[in-house]
Parts: sequence; C-alpha cells; structure tokens
Amino acid sequence: MHLKFICVFILSCSLASGSSSLPMNAHQAGLAGLGTTVKNSFSAFQNPSLSALSEHPSFCLGAENKYFISELQSFLFQATLPLKSGSAIGLSGYRTGTKDFFERRLGVHYARKLSGKLYGGIEIFHQLYKVNEGNYSPLGNWSGIIGVYSRPLPFLEVGATLHNPANFHSRKNQTELLSPALNLGLSWMLSTKLFMRIELSQNAGNGTVL
Repeated sequence: MHLKFICVFILSCSLASGSSSLPMNAHQAGLAGLGTTVKNSFSAFQNPSLSALSEHPSFCLGAENKYFISELQSFLFQATLPLKSGSAIGLSGYRTGTKDFFERRLGVHYARKLSGKLYGGIEIFHQLYKVNEGNYSPLGNWSGIIGVYSRPLPFLEVGATLHNPANFHSRKNQTELLSPALNLGLSWMLSTKLFMRIELSQNAGNGTVL
C-alpha cells in the first residue's frame, strides 16, 4: 500500500462566525461556519464521522485570524489514519488567543462505516480555558462529540453531531464550554455547480440558531 501524506496550510479571515472555540478553514468560513456535512481536511472538528471517508493518511496544519483580532487568532492541526474495514483514527487540536488569554484543545477521534450509506464517529478531547490576569483559575474539562453522516441519495447528504453529551441531562456547570449542543445539517446538490446547505444548531445555553 502506498501511503499518501497531505500537508495543508490555510490562512483565513473568518467573517462568518464569531465563535473562537470552533476552528474552521476558509471553505467553512465561506459557508457561514457549516460543518456537519462538509468533507475537508479539518472535518473531524465539526463531525468526527467524516473521517471514515478518508482514503489516505493525512496531516494538516492551519491558522486563521477572525476579524484581525489577536485574541481570536487560532492555530490548529489534524492527523487522520484510515484503517481496514472503512474505519479511521486521528488526533486533532488547536490553540486560540494570546499568551495572557487563550483556549486550547487536544483530542482523539475514531470513525467507521456503519452500513452501506451510514457513518458514525466519536471524539474525546480535553479543553482548557485560561486567563493569565487577575485571580482567574484555569477552567479545564474532558468532553466529546458524537457524529453521524449519511448520503442516502446521490444528491443528498445529511449529518448530525451532539457536543458534550455527558452534560445533556445535567444543569450543573453548563457554561459556554460545557453546555451540550445538537447540530443538524443537510446538503442538497441542485446541479453540478450549485449546492444548498442548511444547518440547525440547538445549544442548551444559547437557544436555536439556523
């Protein structure tokens, strides 16, 4: 088997999303931050099940600066290794902010083909939020993402992710970092050059966003 390694460097100014805790590349920025059905080098950040579609080992590096604000400057990476029987494992992480105010995350993900047209995946990660000014204590937690993806028809793709599922039934410690969130996405190919993508996000702390 010939191994094919891919290294990608992306520098983008993301004007489509104001969240510093969800890294994305220029493609997703142009789609207003959609991710549950977008297959690209950093797809495991949005839907870990998409890693099962990888055919070759890959290692990707990225950087972005939202609104040209130093506190929203991010560096991220993702490595994916396809395995036998339609499965894949990987490692991903990112760091956002400055030396005095930053958020970082490191996680592992696993994905596999569940049936002919259905894929599933899970990511377990540790997230740390720290402010090096005043008397603020670092806030860190272990959490995860569960994702599914399917292409039931040649022109239709659907995906869903559940963030922080361990806190889904808990009201304790539900902060911006810990609150569960459910994302549902749909991609409809209207023609060979025209796509329609819709994504619905339900966050326990911030309500529903379309």
